[in-house]
Amino acid sequence: MCRHLEAGDVPAAAAAPGRHVVYDAVFDEYCLVREGGLDAAPISHCPWCGSVLPASKRDRWFAELASRGWSPDDESLDEAFRSDAWWSRPLRAPGTDPLL
Repeated sequence: MCRHLEAGDVPAAAAAPGRHVVYDAVFDEYCLVREGGLDAAPISHCPWCGSVLPASKRDRWFAELASRGWSPDDESLDEAFRSDAWWSRPLRAPGTDPLL
């Protein structure tokens, strides 16, 4: 893992107006985000040192929701899927007790 991103100690370029590197815990991914936050692009390597970042869990998240019959905007979506709890803790099989 990239030392810069783990510690939040990124070079001054990260503070440049209009560009930010953010971590999305739900998908376990880092993104470049433009000012305003409406446009985000997942990245696979640290922009400063080139270290490989963790593989995104975005596709797995959507697959897990589908296996439970949920959609991303479903009001009954388990709270675990709104944080890193869905991938950082053991999952129960669909149709069993809730995750938390």
